[in-house]
Amino acid sequence: MVKVLISLGVLAAAATAGSVTELPESVTKLIDYSINPCEDFYQYACGAWHKDAVVPPDKQKIDTSFNEIAIQNKAIFKKIYSDNKTKLSEFYNSCLDTATLSSLGLTPLEDSFKAIRSANTTLDLLIVAGELTKNGIPVFMDIKSAPDYNDSTKHALFGFRTPLPLDRPYYFNYFKWKAVEAEYKLYIASVLQLAGYTAEKAAAAVPVIVRFEQTLEGNTTLENLRTIVEYKLIHASSKHLTPEFRTANWNFFGKKIKGEDVEPTREKYCLSETEKTLGELLGQYFIDEVFPADAAKTADELVKALKSSFSTGIATADWLDNSTRA
Repeated sequence: MVKVLISLGVLAAAATAGSVTELPESVTKLIDYSINPCEDFYQYACGAWHKDAVVPPDKQKIDTSFNEIAIQNKAIFKKIYSDNKTKLSEFYNSCLDTATLSSLGLTPLEDSFKAIRSANTTLDLLIVAGELTKNGIPVFMDIKSAPDYNDSTKHALFGFRTPLPLDRPYYFNYFKWKAVEAEYKLYIASVLQLAGYTAEKAAAAVPVIVRFEQTLEGNTTLENLRTIVEYKLIHASSKHLTPEFRTANWNFFGKKIKGEDVEPTREKYCLSETEKTLGELLGQYFIDEVFPADAAKTADELVKALKSSFSTGIATADWLDNSTRA
């Protein structure tokens, strides 16, 4: 399912600032003047835009403000990456290098596979799972550092249940599960076969994995636990391995779950992945790139102007009654 959204708050702020003739063209082109704003403000504010808006095939949703800002920001991010910034550019370029990814195949996972398959007891396997969790692949639980609730000057270690591949409702809502069951099982089998499983072994592993995710069985055999840990490793790594793995991931999670029609290009994916992985570092370079030294002063002046505009607009808007104005 795809959605078309608009920031009504922005338009409301603009509408209270004066009559529609005073609004910029970027706002007036969104408005459906045939609608009375007091009766249906949504259709008034964005009806014209909504009639013509088209959701790109590689997106779930679009809007009139945040989507445009995101596009502008992506262009700035791309420029930053092209400037050979330490870590950022290296990560971005390595993400784009599908030839190397294809030549590596499963090599990045081989040590983990060996550790999983050589675990002779449940405790040994749990230790391996703990090492994977430390490296960002939560298996049976996730561990994060965050400010201590009792002392904000310190950080504490928090343990959380491991995130499941699907949102929780899919596991306990019969109809939601049936809507994705066949495709999810196909995804599991596909990535397992890409990871070297035979078709028969992958088919046998699917019900083991699904049953564990649905019930979190406590009496699972060691062999089945190995299969579950391997799948969690493969699934968590699938978008970062060969293009075939990434496409298998998108076919289910992008196309089936999110409703996307076209797989995002490698460039779009790498822009997003770099931002997600190295966002703090990217933010530092972004500030240097787009905000001059006097930006803070300009921002303060803008906020003051907005407050003044709101006050004036609310006080003079003839379509607001006194009770609403109050």
